[in-house]
Amino acid sequence: MENLNGRKLVEAGDLCERRNGRGVDLNRNWGVDWGKKEKDYDPYEENPGTAPFSEPETQIMRKLAISLDPHIWVNVHSGMEALFMPYDHKNVTPEGLSAYRMKLLLEELNKIHCHKRCMIGSGGGSVGFVFLY
Repeated sequence: MENLNGRKLVEAGDLCERRNGRGVDLNRNWGVDWGKKEKDYDPYEENPGTAPFSEPETQIMRKLAISLDPHIWVNVHSGMEALFMPYDHKNVTPEGLSAYRMKLLLEELNKIHCHKRCMIGSGGGSVGFVFLY
């Protein structure tokens, strides 16, 4: 679990909470496009922290990802009730056998955990949600 403070708020019904106890948006505390600000940037909602991986939560997740070297990555986006596969930060949908298997996994997760109500697919390419880290 990456964000205990945010998780408690989500479980209480605030589905879009992604800040940690220090007010840092952990989705934007990664190295990809760190500090990039869109026109509608809201520093309260989208505080990326003082530097990429400045927060212990993202440091832990980075170390975990490096040590496990995952073949798949599921982005659970509670605010949109969506299960995303790569890529979130660009308008591209992966192709090939791995992408097909990933989509099958998302469909199964959607059936079991979301009762088939979650959007699934590539955040940027198939769903149209481009997330800038």
